[in-house]
Amino acid sequence: MRILKPDNWLQGMLMDEYHQCLDVLNSLKRKAKEYPKGSLGIRKRINKKTLKVYEYPCLKYSENGKINNLHVPWSKFPELQERIELRKKIIAQIKSYQDRVQYLEKILGIKTNRKKSTPDNPT
Repeated sequence: MRILKPDNWLQGMLMDEYHQCLDVLNSLKRKAKEYPKGSLGIRKRINKKTLKVYEYPCLKYSENGKINNLHVPWSKFPELQERIELRKKIIAQIKSYQDRVQYLEKILGIKTNRKKSTPDNPT
């Protein structure tokens, strides 16, 4: 692949696109932190005395290498489910912009020592 000359107007356009993508990427990462991590599920418990099954929603997430299950009231379940779906969409956008930035870095010949963040941990 040919690296563009510094005085090329096309390189200026690509650099503008690169910086714009970095700004959008940082904005999306900040936005993703506002939404809850993890996934929702339904847990089942059996009452040993009555043998009735009790079902309740829980938020399953990882923190400091430990998996936590957080009880969620049924009244907050739909709202939390919607927020988790929005976070997943934001994570998909982050992945798309990371690929775009990586492609622009390759075209422009920019070398970075950034650790590529995972979709679960967009830092």
